[in-house]
Amino acid sequence: MTNRTLTGFSMVNTRSTRVAMAAVLIAVMIATSIGCGHQTSPTAPNPFIPAPPSPPSPLPTTNTVPAANNGEAGVYRLDVTMSGSGTATVTLRWSNADFSLQLYVTSGVCADSTSLVAGGCTILGSTRPGSLPGVVTSRVTGGDLNTIWVLNPDPAPQSFTVDVNIE
Repeated sequence: MTNRTLTGFSMVNTRSTRVAMAAVLIAVMIATSIGCGHQTSPTAPNPFIPAPPSPPSPLPTTNTVPAANNGEAGVYRLDVTMSGSGTATVTLRWSNADFSLQLYVTSGVCADSTSLVAGGCTILGSTRPGSLPGVVTSRVTGGDLNTIWVLNPDPAPQSFTVDVNIE
């Protein structure tokens, strides 16, 4: 056994002392290394995180307009609030060209399809029945309420999509 004396400090060099010193040294190294570069550490530098990419434009949802009934056109109504100001292009598409769907876009309050066809609504634009695709373009102001109407004079329901773009 060897005694070593350092200034103000005496230590006996034994196996148990070396094991204890190794344990203390490991504990000190772990304690001082916590937070050095580990991503979950509060002291780690913040890595550059790029902004997430913008979500893709949503694909138009497929809807179905009911069939005409006793001479009354089937009607699909969609109330929309304009997200911005500019020129809105509303596009109606359907797969069966034998159908004669018709698109109307109105502004403000339009009570029902009877008011629509009777001229009781402010019509921003409409298409001729069967115009494929049906496209209506009009000036809009962000926050305005507009209504998209799809009329079906045919004896069977028809699936369609409506896409609205504002530039």
